[in-house]
Amino acid sequence: MATPESRLTLTREIARSAVATVWEGFDSDLDRKVLVKSIHPQYARESDLRARFEREAKAIAKLSHPNVVQIYDLRTEGDELSLILEFVEGTTLRRLMKDQEQLPAEAALTIAEEILAGLSQAHEAGIVHRDLKPENVLVSSRGEVKITDFGLASLKDQPTVTQEGMVVGTPSYMAPEQAGGGEITPATDVFAVGLILFEMLTGRRVHEGATMAETFQNVVKYQPPKLDACGDLVPEAVRPVLAAMLERSPAKRPRSAAVARQGLQDSNPESRLPRALIQDFLSGEPQRRATTPSVARIRAWSKPFRLFTIITLLVAGAGLIFHLATLTRPTTEEGTSEQQPMDTMAAVSPFDSANVPPGRSDTIPVVQREPVPEEFLDTEGRRLTSRVEPQIPVEKPIEPVLEPQTGFLEVVSRPWAQVYIGDSLVGTTPLKRTIEVRAGSYNVVFMNPEIGLPIILAAAVRGGDTTRLQVNLYDYVARIRIASVKPWADVYVNDQFVLRTPSSKIIFQPLGTHTITLRNPEFPDYTEALTFSAGDSVREIRVDLAKPR
Repeated sequence: MATPESRLTLTREIARSAVATVWEGFDSDLDRKVLVKSIHPQYARESDLRARFEREAKAIAKLSHPNVVQIYDLRTEGDELSLILEFVEGTTLRRLMKDQEQLPAEAALTIAEEILAGLSQAHEAGIVHRDLKPENVLVSSRGEVKITDFGLASLKDQPTVTQEGMVVGTPSYMAPEQAGGGEITPATDVFAVGLILFEMLTGRRVHEGATMAETFQNVVKYQPPKLDACGDLVPEAVRPVLAAMLERSPAKRPRSAAVARQGLQDSNPESRLPRALIQDFLSGEPQRRATTPSVARIRAWSKPFRLFTIITLLVAGAGLIFHLATLTRPTTEEGTSEQQPMDTMAAVSPFDSANVPPGRSDTIPVVQREPVPEEFLDTEGRRLTSRVEPQIPVEKPIEPVLEPQTGFLEVVSRPWAQVYIGDSLVGTTPLKRTIEVRAGSYNVVFMNPEIGLPIILAAAVRGGDTTRLQVNLYDYVARIRIASVKPWADVYVNDQFVLRTPSSKIIFQPLGTHTITLRNPEFPDYTEALTFSAGDSVREIRVDLAKPR
């Protein structure tokens, strides 16, 4: 199929989502394959989708790096809204990880360094990706590692396009500050790379959960994993740097991707695989090359690579194209009972002033370190290195803590929800009393297991005053009811199975556009696209599949 511009031909559809289609194309003028990502015409006029699409184009256009998928063109004429992107033959890091329990340490570290290299230029340009995950990392058949899908990226000179009440990012690879609606910085991306590296090395995710809601709660309550308990899976020399990348506080992480990358390189300088060896790893067919001592050492080590035959089938078999540049699809999960739990109001210790317990000494041991160079320090001035620094316990008097001015927050929600402020669960609505907090601004997170999506609202509390935060959670989610289907159907939302009719269950999704598909093998599929904005009521679908359409 040729486009109006005769130079570009769409040769194959790769993927399709509710709002966009990704094509393999060919540019005859430049004699090369391209990837074409197009918004469906009926949605191209929607301001939020257009803003996100143009944001992705601007983010990628600012970058020119071998570890970032390149953009060639943006087309916005009439109802056309398309990105022309670099075509990458290979696989995704997700597929690579899916077929292995763990990646060899040298391969995992090399991939992590390549991701950080691409992010380094993005961070220097004022761009934070905000949604790094294995699906958004491509590994080409030539051994190249490339970052893609900047659709959620934040640019320092552009306003945000996030809807109020919603969290941006994928929960399994989300930093605590994202879950709490806090400031997104380069340290947020560094945390995501740390999560990916941990998963490549150990074969398990840091944020585990049976549902999106449970995973999100684990992000809110996140505590760094104990790397020493991972044994040989996480090389000892790498643990200090990986631990720094996975710190809960952004201020304690490496301040940028460049700093984190330098830390990984310094921790184990001989661990990086040459591009040729990565290519061998993917193809399973080592080429005849002049053997240097370094390559000989790696080849001796890399004999287990030949065991990964599934990767050979993936990459060499069909030249799979996994660009995953389509818009992120929402996760669907089963609802839970409407039964309201008992109130679990807890002490809000994070917001109380610090006091020395009775009978405790007025001095505490602290660690004093010898001076270190400044070229590899985190944002608190600590050096990230695998070398153990001398530790000299000394005693330092506690600084007096002044009592801050406090105010009160009254929280009311419909339906009931667990309420988080920062990383603390403060209770379940209806709360029996107001919450005392320091004066200031807070992001309040509501979680209801039936809805299954975190909802965040801002609240400003003034000293001595009571601020009332009242929210109808249903205003911030899409609600769909399959009221009647004759004779019956399996219901899919954005190609994900949800339920089989008859069912009275309400389907909850994020605000935006979703494709509903009803499937019964005796009849043609019924498909309908629904768009939801804040405050919309429940949308009902009534269909007789036997009637011609």
